Amino acid sequence: LVGSEMCIRDSELRPVGLPWVAACYAFLGVVLFVRRGRLRRWCLSAAGTSLAAFTVLTQLSAPAPPSAQLDLLAVDAGQCAVLRTPSGKTFILDAGTQSGFDAGERALVPFLRKMRLPAPSAAFCSHANTDHFNAIPALLERGSPGRVYLNDYFPYEPPDPLDPDDATRFLQLLRTRGAKLVRLRTGQVIELDRRTRVEVLWPPAVRREAKAPPLAFACLLYTSP
Repeated sequence: LVGSEMCIRDSELRPVGLPWVAACYAFLGVVLFVRRGRLRRWCLSAAGTSLAAFTVLTQLSAPAPPSAQLDLLAVDAGQCAVLRTPSGKTFILDAGTQSGFDAGERALVPFLRKMRLPAPSAAFCSHANTDHFNAIPALLERGSPGRVYLNDYFPYEPPDPLDPDDATRFLQLLRTRGAKLVRLRTGQVIELDRRTRVEVLWPPAVRREAKAPPLAFACLLYTSP
């Protein structure tokens, strides 16, 4: 992967795996059982170097996929999709649930950590129902994403019956965390990297006099060889 970001939050480590555990036990074994001076120094150096190397390797981001890869996470009544591009970037395509649990802390963040993915570069929220955005605050607390794409009608769409003020609070949180808000409308093209782009098909520019604004934006995802 291009870039040096090792985890989605400085204080959080990714899973270290069995090689790291083996190296750790080897180091402890040398400390406890190898008593001779020169042999002890050599073994400590070898075991310590191996442990340090495995620690660094376990925290590096996973290799970029050969082509765009989309993962859909199980969040019950909701939507949560993670897009990985050939350049190694990560994007969120809706993230939320109405099933009464924190999909950010219990699904999205653990997935990013387990798969060793970099912090998401941006998130797309299709509309103002909570099951499409209420997992994103867990990412904002960790400093990402730096950009969030919304349509012109967010949050002017028909309010979510479960929490009509949630979309407004979400916008306030985005501004508080310094995320850049980008409004989408028909015809726009967002270049995610040199091989991946998103083309917006819907909705048109906002019309405040519209009695029934469109519920969501629609887009096409293109990837080239």
